[in-house]
Amino acid sequence: MRALFSYLDENDGICSVLLGTNGDTAFVHRLKGVIEESCLGYLRPREKETQLQRYMVAFAVQGCFGNIDLWLQNGKPETVDEMADITWQAVRAVRAAG
Repeated sequence: MRALFSYLDENDGICSVLLGTNGDTAFVHRLKGVIEESCLGYLRPREKETQLQRYMVAFAVQGCFGNIDLWLQNGKPETVDEMADITWQAVRAVRAAG
């Protein structure tokens, strides 16, 4: 999470444009894929994935993406570490529920 938020912080101008209302859907799709594969893959074992796990991962990815979007829109008032911690707490809560 820290690496992801660091990247977004260092490239906030272009990321804000790409994620904005008239942004690049391919970038959004790729970012969601990065979140799922790099940050949330541990939520589910690939060989025995259940429907519940697919929903939990989708929910977690959308939540992470929502945090990213809100953080960038608000001018990044929290530090990279704070956002990584906030987002990771949410992911852990999803994992605990699943």
